[in-house]
Amino acid sequence: ELNPKYEDAYSNRGFAYINLKKYDKVVEDFSRAIEMNPNNAVYFNSRGYALSNMKRYADALADFDVAIRLDPKLADAFINRGYVFLNTDQFQFALQDFDSAIKLGSIKANNYNARGYAFANLKNYEEAINDYSKAIELDSNFTDAYVNRGFSYFSKADKQKALADWQKAVQKNPSLDNTLKQYMEKAKK
Repeated sequence: ELNPKYEDAYSNRGFAYINLKKYDKVVEDFSRAIEMNPNNAVYFNSRGYALSNMKRYADALADFDVAIRLDPKLADAFINRGYVFLNTDQFQFALQDFDSAIKLGSIKANNYNARGYAFANLKNYEEAINDYSKAIELDSNFTDAYVNRGFSYFSKADKQKALADWQKAVQKNPSLDNTLKQYMEKAKK
């Protein structure tokens, strides 16, 4: 039984529930922690993360907005909100949030890949390719970045580079072969 007045107990258990992917429990525990300390940006960000995984995007956005208002340097809140914007096809907003996270120093392959995805959906393939390339530079085994960069090259009618990226992705992750087979055939024509 948790001490009902001890916010750290709820936040620590909430983080444990995140690792277990028990998002309804995460929401409960961080809601209790927020009741005790409504000025903790990490609590709002963590609850928003759980809500976004439950596909409760409007609620998640509200929590990320509060987290960012409370701590404008919390890169994780920009990243998490950016993913909600990607999932709801709000690519311009996603782009802005991934820009913010990167400017705050969150230099991770996932962030560049996600920003590249936003650029690609806005049909800005050059910027998308640049971001996918940066993701690959940061993590040369990041197959999603090879796949996505391949699609951006393909969209620019650079079939040779698209094919090379898709082949590299399959080499690193053979399970992608069936997924990419039809695209690789189109790139060979």
